[in-house]
Amino acid sequence: MVKRLRIPALLAATVLLAVTAYWLLFTVFMTYDDEGYVLVSLANYAAHGGLYAQVYSQYGPFFYVLHDACHRVLGYDFTNTAGRWFTLLCWLLAAGGAAHLVWRRTRDATLAGFTLGLTFFHLWLMVSEPMHPGGLIVVLVTVAAWLGARQIEKGSLSGLAVTAGLAGAALLLTKVNVGVFFLAAAGGWFAVHFRDPVPARRLTLLATALLVLLPLVLMRAQLGGSWGPLFAGLSITASLGMLGVAWRQRTPLTSWRQAWWGAGSLVLLGALVLAVVRLRGTTFPELLEGMLLGPLRHPGVYRFAPIWLPGAALAGGGSLLLAVWAWRRPGPGLDWLLVALRLTVILVYSVACLECLPFSAHKFTMSFAVPLAWIFARRLAPVGDEDPVPGGATWLGLLLVLQYLHAFPVAGSQVAWGTFLVVPLLALGLHDTQRFIATHRADMSVLVGLVALGLAVCVAGRMVAIGGSRYAGSRPLRLPGAAGLRLPENLASALRVTAA
Repeated sequence: MVKRLRIPALLAATVLLAVTAYWLLFTVFMTYDDEGYVLVSLANYAAHGGLYAQVYSQYGPFFYVLHDACHRVLGYDFTNTAGRWFTLLCWLLAAGGAAHLVWRRTRDATLAGFTLGLTFFHLWLMVSEPMHPGGLIVVLVTVAAWLGARQIEKGSLSGLAVTAGLAGAALLLTKVNVGVFFLAAAGGWFAVHFRDPVPARRLTLLATALLVLLPLVLMRAQLGGSWGPLFAGLSITASLGMLGVAWRQRTPLTSWRQAWWGAGSLVLLGALVLAVVRLRGTTFPELLEGMLLGPLRHPGVYRFAPIWLPGAALAGGGSLLLAVWAWRRPGPGLDWLLVALRLTVILVYSVACLECLPFSAHKFTMSFAVPLAWIFARRLAPVGDEDPVPGGATWLGLLLVLQYLHAFPVAGSQVAWGTFLVVPLLALGLHDTQRFIATHRADMSVLVGLVALGLAVCVAGRMVAIGGSRYAGSRPLRLPGAAGLRLPENLASALRVTAA
């Protein structure tokens, strides 16, 4: 009976979170004008083109081409209301996609519910920036993670290459740094799993060098400060740990032929988007400035450092030493230490999501969870006959540890957008932990899963309560383009007076 209710329960939870997302999104209006600037730029591009020439933007052309196409096909206008509906869709696709990825790999409704609730919470900062390209980025990364893991399970490596190429092109042409991080992760995974062992070794060494250099080059202007070296060091630690796990668990899968499929897909989509923008009045020098040169100057114009928790540097160093131990002397003692670390990280992260600790879940993720992410991708449990093809966890893990860099140079909502994949990775690590514990204490394995689900239910329930309270305590704004918004009466009155 309980098993038959698993899927309906997950669907009901998704519907409840959709309603909650609506309550939260439609009861917030930020007084800074990021939302308005994006909406105006989208409307102007749809009206007359001229991106970067007549339409100011800090973002890539894919975001504009996609919305222009949807605007023409679906007929929606670029309003505050439409922006919130788009963001709601992105939020639910990310949370639901992460949960389904975990469900597909584990067939465990408890872990799927855990992932659904905590991913939803992790991305709640999206309410502050409706229609921001960050929402689209989250969806593109989710689709790449979900579809890529499925293609790995089915052995469709050419399909995986096409997925990586298309997602890489879309991300490059939405926000160039995020696209570089994604392609670096995908390239590292392909290198590790190359069929021929000799090229695989060489390609993995090259990938290792590039993943070490990437944060150093990215943060070169901040390496003389206090936070740049720490961020770069934690990023390098996370990447080295995840690559080490991927190599230890590698299976020969990829080839040059698949790499060409990926490169071809990237070039094809990229050329199509650039051609559309070019035909709508943007010159190649303007594209170069808007897509690449302008973003390269951004760290020198504005930056906002992550808030690191005490002990972050120690955690990074400890993670690196632990990775060396796991590489050179694996054994039962190490396995039980990793179990303890996994459960501690999951517990602290989950409780932090309840916002009852002196630090936030996002700060904990940046300082501890991502630098230790490799411990959740490493297999501890015995391999079973029905286990999915290896590689899915490290695919997810590499995407996470590279998207971590999204928080540079501005660690605002970018922290949530860049690290939300930590939740499904924690869930996969918890599943492996349960199976490992079950070989010794089956009852403890079940208890661990129930505690995790209970914490996720509390987190999601708190979000539902906050959303319902905000919606009940607000009043309709009743302004054109924002008729669906409900705000506190004092703010709504001020906005009506301003608009008049």
